[in-house]
Amino acid sequence: MESEWISLTDDLRMDIDNHRRHAEDLEIKLRKEKTASEELNDALGRAMLGHSRFIEQYTELQEKYDELVERHNVTLAGIVDVKKAAAKAAVKGRHGKSFTKAFSAELTAIRAEKEKEREFLKKENKGLKIQLRDTAEAVQAAGELLIRLREAEQYVQSSKERFSLLEEENAKLKMQMEKLKGKHQTEMSTMKQYLAESKLPGSALQPWFTGNGEHLSEDRTGLVKENEEQTYKRNRLYRINQRFK
Repeated sequence: MESEWISLTDDLRMDIDNHRRHAEDLEIKLRKEKTASEELNDALGRAMLGHSRFIEQYTELQEKYDELVERHNVTLAGIVDVKKAAAKAAVKGRHGKSFTKAFSAELTAIRAEKEKEREFLKKENKGLKIQLRDTAEAVQAAGELLIRLREAEQYVQSSKERFSLLEEENAKLKMQMEKLKGKHQTEMSTMKQYLAESKLPGSALQPWFTGNGEHLSEDRTGLVKENEEQTYKRNRLYRINQRFK
């Protein structure tokens, strides 16, 4: 019986140790997931900030480009008007033709410079569009990260709930083990007291705990038979001695 209690206590101790190790593993996993969640939040925030800056730059450059196109159109319209006025003046004056050529050359140079500026702005606009596309892809990836982050947070929450349940279960197991220990100590004390009062060694009481009472009855029966045989032999010898006297 004592060995059964010891075995049960060892099993309970092993279960508690297993639950404790499992709880520690869950706590480590929760810390790692919390760190990963913080890193994902930081990366998502930086990605959103960079995206907003790209949008602001693209909007500003688009406004400048539209303004430049408008000014270019106004300049072209002014060039056409000046050419018409110069052509009319050339008819009236001797030097009108040379003036028209010089003015046309200057306007052509201005136009070429404006065209270069326009091409530069086109390239800048194209580069910003590429950056905007990359940013959109980054934002999409950040959105996917956000989804995974929410899933991770849900998993963390469920892990916390499971951890709380495990702690409650561990507490219940500890209480149960303490009760079993107390009960075991009480029974052991009672058994020791009983052995002390009976003034017999523990091995002498073993048949009473193992259910072997039949052996005791057989021993008593054999002892009675042996005593009867000895009494019969003594009486017979006594009668023989009396005859010879």
